[in-house]
Amino acid sequence: MLRKLAQAIKPGGWLFVEDPDFLIYGIDPSVPTQIREVAEKVEKAMLQAIDIIGLDTNFGDRLFGLIGSLGFEAVQGRGEVSVYRGGTPFSEAMMLTMVRLRTPILGTGLVTESEFEECMTFYHDPDCAFRFLMSGTSRCMSIGYGLFV
Repeated sequence: MLRKLAQAIKPGGWLFVEDPDFLIYGIDPSVPTQIREVAEKVEKAMLQAIDIIGLDTNFGDRLFGLIGSLGFEAVQGRGEVSVYRGGTPFSEAMMLTMVRLRTPILGTGLVTESEFEECMTFYHDPDCAFRFLMSGTSRCMSIGYGLFV
């Protein structure tokens, strides 16, 4: 896909690609211990479930090198860590992602149904927070026609 995107760029054009990187995804240490322990357990199961269904949680980490190998000049990479509180639009989106992954998460055997349900309250609670890294953000400039074979 990256190669096709690169081929579509005219000389002097720009390509911007962004992908989540789960390197720094996690529950904020300020979250009360009991809630944090359950949320971290479900988070571990979520990452395993994502791997099982075939998504690459390390793609964002490799993105800079992949784009650099396509013949662009002025490739820049950047990661941005954000902290989100429960009850915000982003935490609601994460909760919906977790709900969608419910079956694979429970299928890992790492969490029970009740632990999963307890974790869902985390995403509504403004006293709870989690970190999320968006990395592999790259901006690159094409240097000419015929660069990509």
